[in-house]
Amino acid sequence: MVTKSLISNFIEKFETSNSLPCIKNKLYPITAPVTTGDGATKFRIAVISDDDENSKKGDKNWMSIFRKGWLTYKPGEVRVEFDDPSQDTELNYGFNNKLRGMELSDLVTFNGRLMTCDDKTGEVYELINDNKEVLSFAHLNNGDSRDNDAFKCEWLAVKDGKLHVGSHGREWIGDDGQSDESMKWIKIVDTCGVITNVNWIDKYNALRDETNNKFPGYLIHESAVWSDLHKKWFFMPRKVSKVSYNDKEDEKRCGNWITMADENFENIENMDIGEKEPTYGFSAFRFIPETKDEVFVAVKTEEVDGKVASKLVAYDIGGNKKMDPVPLGNLKFEGIEFI
Repeated sequence: MVTKSLISNFIEKFETSNSLPCIKNKLYPITAPVTTGDGATKFRIAVISDDDENSKKGDKNWMSIFRKGWLTYKPGEVRVEFDDPSQDTELNYGFNNKLRGMELSDLVTFNGRLMTCDDKTGEVYELINDNKEVLSFAHLNNGDSRDNDAFKCEWLAVKDGKLHVGSHGREWIGDDGQSDESMKWIKIVDTCGVITNVNWIDKYNALRDETNNKFPGYLIHESAVWSDLHKKWFFMPRKVSKVSYNDKEDEKRCGNWITMADENFENIENMDIGEKEPTYGFSAFRFIPETKDEVFVAVKTEEVDGKVASKLVAYDIGGNKKMDPVPLGNLKFEGIEFI
């Protein structure tokens, strides 16, 4: 017979064993900024790669590149210098889905910890041991989670103290003509790793329709940020099209705007960001701390004919350029964060 005291003891032990991950930590960025003599502020930053099939390393290992640098900001000016690529960290892990893994699609600070997500396995990882290893934090299934397929996570954002994880927001049309909208769900994960599945079909459709890209046109999202200061969502769609999806043509359908939406997606605005580059699209962005969410740094990525490249840009939300592009080489970086 199980007594009440035994149950109470079990619950107490369970809560104690899980209390550490649930402690709320609002530290951001994790590394303290450095103030320079000329009034500028230096922030430690990092980018992370999704190298698709090239992530495989050996028979039972997959890897992603983690590169650190410094961003220097003072009003009207942004400078970025990355550490030498020889100092890149290879994040290695064996977990995979059909021999694909460690295709890490974003990077965000959540609850005082650096998090990323694998778009092939649906695994959310915490970076540990001085950002040299990954530790599983949560596993995400597709759609409403009653699906054994892994969630194709593409963006990470923090809102109301919880991690919001989204996919690209485009429907799949099967050979039978049926529409699969499972990529229009998002996942909300609390500090204890508890997952809530939320239907965002109407929200994704609102973003698409308000930009005059109604179905069969589409937007592909790989970046999103919630701003507590503006009380708005910010999106920078990587791909933009008024016509139906075509795998080859999609390589040259990159967008060049930022979309702003209120919490209920009732008021949606767009602002052009830089010149349109058909093969370079936004794959990640973050607001620079201490700019009141007015200035951001973003990764633009190119994938054409099997070749990839990435670069870093900086603008304000009015579309004014703050920095000349910084090349990141022939890797597909898809996440950036102040660390």
